[in-house]
Amino acid sequence: MSKRSWRLAAVVAIACANLLAFHTGVAIAQTTSADQALYENVHQLLDQDKSGDALTLLNTTIAANGTPMAYTLRCEVYTRLQKYDIAAPDCAKALQLAPTFALVHQTEGDRLYDSGDLQGSLKEYDAYLALNPSDAAGYWRRCDARRRLSDWAGAQADCDKAIAAYPKDPKVRISRGHIELQNKAYDKAYADFDFAVSALPGNTIALYWRGYTALQLNRYDQAVADFTAAIKNGDEAPDTYSNRALAYLALGKKDLARADWEKAIALDQKYGQCEAALQLAIDEMVKLGVHTVGLNPLCK
Repeated sequence: MSKRSWRLAAVVAIACANLLAFHTGVAIAQTTSADQALYENVHQLLDQDKSGDALTLLNTTIAANGTPMAYTLRCEVYTRLQKYDIAAPDCAKALQLAPTFALVHQTEGDRLYDSGDLQGSLKEYDAYLALNPSDAAGYWRRCDARRRLSDWAGAQADCDKAIAAYPKDPKVRISRGHIELQNKAYDKAYADFDFAVSALPGNTIALYWRGYTALQLNRYDQAVADFTAAIKNGDEAPDTYSNRALAYLALGKKDLARADWEKAIALDQKYGQCEAALQLAIDEMVKLGVHTVGLNPLCK
């Protein structure tokens, strides 16, 4: 799974409260009071990192009365635990019991998204929005899926709707920032990522993308500062080091650049990836007269 998939673990804990607010709107408005209480209880446990207690509550509830809400929530908990295959039957059961239950389409979309099936997630987000066309949270989810599928026009349209409703939500701003990067609107992208860094202090994804955008704007000191902050907060992705190396090179700090490239290549081999950026940057090092002995082979 991509180290740059910002909706995963690096953001989940911080964004949890906002996601709860998203969910508790239109998506569950038509459910029973008992289902709404179950939803709130489960999410309170998840907010406290008590996924085991949440599963115990849901297992007991399903054994007594397996409602679509109960199956949907258990699907969500397993998805958060990255147990996507275990989550799948619960979402399928909820869809069988209530095919027009909006929340299960959203939850199944999230399961498919996080497991890497972006096309599948898009289908579920479409179904969710067909049932809840006024829910801006659904447009943010579909924007992010479309962005990762390189459907830039569709992503822009969806993000615009989400931004109109949630102008200060960092998740939506990061998604829009990616689109602005694609459009080479670097100043606008920087502003969105800068907002996200302020809203999510220490978040490695927001820091990485602000640093990356600063690099495009030739703000090399800022890029180094952001990549360094991301690393200090636990970012061990090869491209964080490789991009910091480029910033160091632009600042004339060749020894620091070389050290970052050695670290990036070691991590690249560790993760089993082959970053094209590594080769491009080594080419830059050669042009600048930096010795690259020991930096190859790049990819097996």
